[in-house]
Amino acid sequence: MSLTKAKIAALISEIKHGGDAPSKPKFHYTIIYAMAEVARNQIIDIAYKEMRKDGVNSLPGEFYKAYKNIEIKEDCDTNRNYIDLPSRIITLPHNKGLLSVSPMKEVSNTFNIMDAGSDAIFAGLDADSFAEPEVYIEGERLYVRDIPMGVTSLFVRMIPAIDDFKSDDIIPIPAVLEAEYILMISKLLNEEKETPQDHYNDSNAN
Repeated sequence: MSLTKAKIAALISEIKHGGDAPSKPKFHYTIIYAMAEVARNQIIDIAYKEMRKDGVNSLPGEFYKAYKNIEIKEDCDTNRNYIDLPSRIITLPHNKGLLSVSPMKEVSNTFNIMDAGSDAIFAGLDADSFAEPEVYIEGERLYVRDIPMGVTSLFVRMIPAIDDFKSDDIIPIPAVLEAEYILMISKLLNEEKETPQDHYNDSNAN
C-alpha cells in the first residue's frame, strides 16, 4: 500500500477504535501527523545504521522524493545562485537528507553536496580550484556554485518533512517498512500524555 497522511490517520483510527468510527477521535490528526514525523525519523535512523553495518553509507532510495524543474535564481545581494527548496529537508548526518542535485536534462550528472558554510571556505580559493558544481543548504535555499552553461533548472531528490506534505501526497518509505512504521506511530501515540481535549484546544474538560 502507498501511505499518505490521510491513509495514516485512517489506519491509526482503525487501530485505536477497532474499526468503529468514533464520534470524537482519540487523537487529533495534527498529533497523528506529528508522531508520524517522529516515527519516520526513527525508522530512517534505524535503516541508516543497518546500512552502515553492511558497509553502505547511504539510505534506501525509497525514502527520497524527486522534485523536477526547480528554477535557478540569483541572489543579487550576495551574487550567488540558488534554488528555493521545495520543502524542508530533514536533518541527517552527512547531509543524507539530500540525495542528489543535477541539471534537469542530465539527471545522472550530479553535483557535489557540501556542508553548510562551505561558501566561506570557497571565498579564498581561485575559481579554477572548482572542477565540478557544488551545492550547499543555507536556510530555505540550496546554493549552487559553478553551474554548467545553459542549465536553468534542477532535479532534486531529498527527504522532505511530513508537515509539508498534502493529505493525499504519498510519503516515501520502503514498502517493507510500512507496517512497522504504522505500529511505531501507534506506539508513540500510546506514550503521548496529552488528553483529547488538549488536541482539540477547546475548553471542554470532558
